[in-house]
Amino acid sequence: MRLRPACLLLALVLAGRLTAAGPLAVPHPKQGAAPLLHVLFSGPEGVRVTFYQGQAPPREFATPVVVGLRPGYIYRVKVSGFPDRPGLELFPTLEVRGTIRLGPDIPGARHPCPVFLSQLDAEEVLDGSLITKVFYLEDPCKAIAELGRRDRPFEAELPPERDLLDEARNLGRPVLVVRLGNRNVSDEELHACSVPNTILFPGECDMGWPRRPPMLPFATWQWYDPIHGPKPLVEECLCDGGDRCEPVGFDGAGQLQGLDPEDTVAEYRDSAGRKKIAISNCVCVCVPRFSVLRNLLHLDQNRLALGPGAVRKMQGQVILEGLQGPQGYQGQEQVVDVIARQAPAQTEALMTTMVSARVEGARPINSILYVRDVAGVCREEPKTPECPLLLQKWSDKCDAQIGDIVTFTLKYSNDGGRPITDVIVSDSLTGRLEYVPGSAQSSRDAVFTTQPNDAGSQVLRWQITGALLPGQSGVVRFQTRVR
Repeated sequence: MRLRPACLLLALVLAGRLTAAGPLAVPHPKQGAAPLLHVLFSGPEGVRVTFYQGQAPPREFATPVVVGLRPGYIYRVKVSGFPDRPGLELFPTLEVRGTIRLGPDIPGARHPCPVFLSQLDAEEVLDGSLITKVFYLEDPCKAIAELGRRDRPFEAELPPERDLLDEARNLGRPVLVVRLGNRNVSDEELHACSVPNTILFPGECDMGWPRRPPMLPFATWQWYDPIHGPKPLVEECLCDGGDRCEPVGFDGAGQLQGLDPEDTVAEYRDSAGRKKIAISNCVCVCVPRFSVLRNLLHLDQNRLALGPGAVRKMQGQVILEGLQGPQGYQGQEQVVDVIARQAPAQTEALMTTMVSARVEGARPINSILYVRDVAGVCREEPKTPECPLLLQKWSDKCDAQIGDIVTFTLKYSNDGGRPITDVIVSDSLTGRLEYVPGSAQSSRDAVFTTQPNDAGSQVLRWQITGALLPGQSGVVRFQTRVR
């Protein structure tokens, strides 16, 4: 019996052979989501991690180590070698719920999700607690304006009654859930619960097909509205430049307003003395950063929900809390304006003489007058336009790591036919970019100043002295450190 293409595709999906990115056997596709989430396991010196794949012998690695995990599967590993607890063995569970999207020339192993197993985690597990951690890619607009570490993500502690996945979705995109308790697991159980061909070990470049379909099928597909399309993914890149939120403009006193973090503009006066604004292009640098939401639940604590009331009972300390009647939930959502700008284009038209009809008496006779019959061509001489100031922006890197130095360059040009004056270039940095003091440069005489912005970074401003004649340009340059 022959299967139709649609039936064959459905069979492959149910068998776990395909994801939203295509066949899972390709570790680094040229476009779309990566089929593997690379995870960096680290901890105190001496900690080791053991992985299981079916009935094959387990493979043990000293930390730090990076492995690739297929999305949609649940993994259980063994962690041992804690310096203060020589005989302690922990068995965390990892739920891979997503991956990251990178460029065609950026390997996924360059930006792994850091899982740090600390000595504090081990002590809390031995104290009878269940630890849950949700790792998510930060939305750059909601990221913490502090310098992070590649192997130690920021962790925020939340109470047990908060849903970590919902909280993570409000701050970015969840990709990994780690659950850690003090239950001992035998090697036979670790072999039985593992799925072969789901882990890409160090030194390997490919692996076979998995023996079972994904356990978390929704993690392997991106669901979206068929009319509006998929939600744009902004968590992987830092964007700087353009006019992001509130439109930039002048108030009644002629002062610049609406300069939000990530905005880059230039204000100037034309030959008639009118104040105008030029907006730069947007520059994106791929620097994904992971953060963690964490909660702690004692194993002697039970939580129940009955109807509209919530009841919590904790055994041991004999604490009973009750809440009756309907509960109200109040939330705030920030309205985001999406504004697009289109610069006016200059078109030069060539006007020629054309005869479309001749009239003989009252009867029109259509005819075509060939070019060789034209005695002269009427051409409108172009007038010298007064174009707005052109502001261009670029960076020396398109892919960086936390702590790297990225150099940005801004070029302003007068492409019009008349001089312009009072040029001021302003760049409000995003919260994840930190200005390197003393790195600002200018090819023309300028007064450079800085001031804090709302994102926890800086607003850089160059006030260019003198007039910018037609055809002249200038360049300003500065360095930033990626947080």
